[in-house]
Amino acid sequence: MPYSTRNCPSANTDRYDRPEYGYRATGIQLANEGSWAGWSLRNVRITNNIVEWVSQGIRYWHSRSGGDIHDTYGGLYVGFNTVNRTQFSRLRFDTPDGWWPASGSRLRQNLILNTSGNSWFSTENWGSWTVGGNWNYSNGTSSSSPGIKDTWGTYASAYELRSGAAIHGSVAPWSESDMPSTDYNCQSRGQGHFGRQGCEHQQAGAQNSEDQPELPGDAAAGHRQRSHCRQADQS
Repeated sequence: MPYSTRNCPSANTDRYDRPEYGYRATGIQLANEGSWAGWSLRNVRITNNIVEWVSQGIRYWHSRSGGDIHDTYGGLYVGFNTVNRTQFSRLRFDTPDGWWPASGSRLRQNLILNTSGNSWFSTENWGSWTVGGNWNYSNGTSSSSPGIKDTWGTYASAYELRSGAAIHGSVAPWSESDMPSTDYNCQSRGQGHFGRQGCEHQQAGAQNSEDQPELPGDAAAGHRQRSHCRQADQS
């Protein structure tokens, strides 16, 4: 099963923006692009990532080739990620060419610090997703809610929890069958290992999708992406 886990993509400069767009690259991007063949993205897991200071945190993009191209996705699991300080919607999944995405994709237990003024989750395909357990902060934060050390970010430990954080312990160990077995710090999600960074959240209602500016289909240079540890969570 393809997966992206324990990465910390962040853009610390505008130097490498594509000049025709003026946007930073996307943090984590799933893409279908071509004029003669269609591709189906299925059973991809995106977990335990910290994504910040980019154009959008996690996105499905396609080239809108039209014709006989049938690009689609299904069975995605986007869970236990932290997304902060993006220019547009934190999470955006385009409508594929040819047909709508298959059902079975899950958006679970993500921490979204949304200062962009745009919808935190943008899609026209709500029926293909199960959305729940996400903490969405679109109207500001406090020292205790969500309770991370530094909402400005720029370093991984900024997302560790303060004492008394509102999201601490909000997901019981093994309460979801498909949750990753370890967190960003490679710690087991068993009782007693409840550090943030790709862990513990609770319900915050999803907003309606809305149109967002079209972003480039390829990632620009200038990203710094750090894999926190070598151990890969393939659970």
